[in-house]
Amino acid sequence: MMGKRGGLILAGWLAAGAAGAAELTFTVMAANLSGSDFEYDESADRVFQGLKPDIVAIQEWTVAGGDRRAFVDRNFGKDFFFCVENEPRDKVPNGVISRWPITASGEWTDRVVQNRDFVWATIELPGPRDLHVVSVHLKSGESWYQKKGRQREAVALLDYIRRAGWPADDYLVIAGDLNTVSRNEPLFDIWASLVSDARQPADQQGDKDTNIPRQQCYDYVLPGPALDALHVPVEAGGLTFPDGLVFDSRLWSPPPAPIRPGDSAEEDLQHLPVMKAFRLP
Repeated sequence: MMGKRGGLILAGWLAAGAAGAAELTFTVMAANLSGSDFEYDESADRVFQGLKPDIVAIQEWTVAGGDRRAFVDRNFGKDFFFCVENEPRDKVPNGVISRWPITASGEWTDRVVQNRDFVWATIELPGPRDLHVVSVHLKSGESWYQKKGRQREAVALLDYIRRAGWPADDYLVIAGDLNTVSRNEPLFDIWASLVSDARQPADQQGDKDTNIPRQQCYDYVLPGPALDALHVPVEAGGLTFPDGLVFDSRLWSPPPAPIRPGDSAEEDLQHLPVMKAFRLP
């Protein structure tokens, strides 16, 4: 099933699994795992298959042959849903992948960069509240001008979300590649009324940096207050990560199958995935 809604390509199959009466724990991942030529390769496939995220805010989502339906089927399952921003303008598009139906989606123009926009998706979680996921990929760089660009993007996104008209008691998460030099950049204060960075994911050595040299934190999962109140530790590979997981395959022996220890060191890979978990009552 494929169609267009809100200017995005929206695709999925007929029905996600019905939720039972028990509490449900689900994970949200930020993933910019493209490699050579901004394409996702087998190393990224293995990371998704091994970590099994329920919802992914994905960046630079270019696949060989352009068949994202096959990509989702292979790495998540045929019952997963996805949306992605329009091309050809958006050469390194953002998207959202979800275990549960995407009931609405759209994209908001990013006037700071020229090859991608902000993508949003409304996900029909089990229970009475929907989840609104905003997948972002902000301007990169360390100069004053580039930091100012990220600040402008943050202000624009704040306005877009406020004007979206989403119910106040729904869940919200902003996730993706913020390209931040530090957690002291103004964008975190700009978004403080919407989302929180209070819980900061780390690897098993306590390192919170998400770029491959492990020197800066670029990638985030930032929940709104209602969702953050449901935060629980991430469980992966027999380990527990209280504030969420920054996954670096090089630190695992062995990593969760089928991930290989060298998958985080593939050529041209610049980011590590970040994941948080939440428990619905």
